[in-house]
Amino acid sequence: MKKEGKHITRWKTGATKLQGAAYLQEMAEQGWILEDMNHLMYTFREDEPQYFRYRLGEFEHALTVEEREALEQDGWTEVCHYELEYIFVKERDPFEEDKEENKEEK
Repeated sequence: MKKEGKHITRWKTGATKLQGAAYLQEMAEQGWILEDMNHLMYTFREDEPQYFRYRLGEFEHALTVEEREALEQDGWTEVCHYELEYIFVKERDPFEEDKEENKEEK
């Protein structure tokens, strides 16, 4: 099934979770919104520039309904996952400073 609109793929790198989240944030600000991923590549769709905060996580098990609901209550929406690697997103204020806790590698 062909996806609508313009899409690009980019290699995933050996970046840390924090660096990966910053990369995805920069891409969204340039109008490339993460749509999917696999073990090697990210797939982005072209859209209006948007201000998002991304959260990358690797888990020891597939997320349960309760774990997903807890993340949703904190404002996170699942974008995609590949095996046990998950990416979540939520909107952010472009003028708000990143909190120190968001700058730490988790």
